[in-house]
Amino acid sequence: MAFETLPDDAIHFVLAHGEFPPEITKAAPKVAVILTQDWCPDWHAMEAYLPEFAGQVRIFVLQYNLHPEFEAIMEFKENTFQNREIPYLRYYRDGVLITASNALPRGTFAALLQKTKPFRIV
Repeated sequence: MAFETLPDDAIHFVLAHGEFPPEITKAAPKVAVILTQDWCPDWHAMEAYLPEFAGQVRIFVLQYNLHPEFEAIMEFKENTFQNREIPYLRYYRDGVLITASNALPRGTFAALLQKTKPFRIV
């Protein structure tokens, strides 16, 4: 499988603490966490290419419109992470947040995996 479903304990942790737990951010040297909704066309485009990167990055996904705590998760994402678009991606390298973005084309996602220091996608 190209990605794993974000576990409920990680969801509860981020809602309470404002950041994903080390069990997620340090699950591998490179970690991507994607918050999205299952109907989103941009998510489907990313989902199609993610299998190509399965050996390079550990990917956790939460399709939060399917989660029982949908409203709380969406409110958190929009207010705490200050992002109203989907999919929303957070990329960690060795447990450090490198960047956050929305939908990325394949080439940009591949380039992202090479980054080692925090930067901002404009």
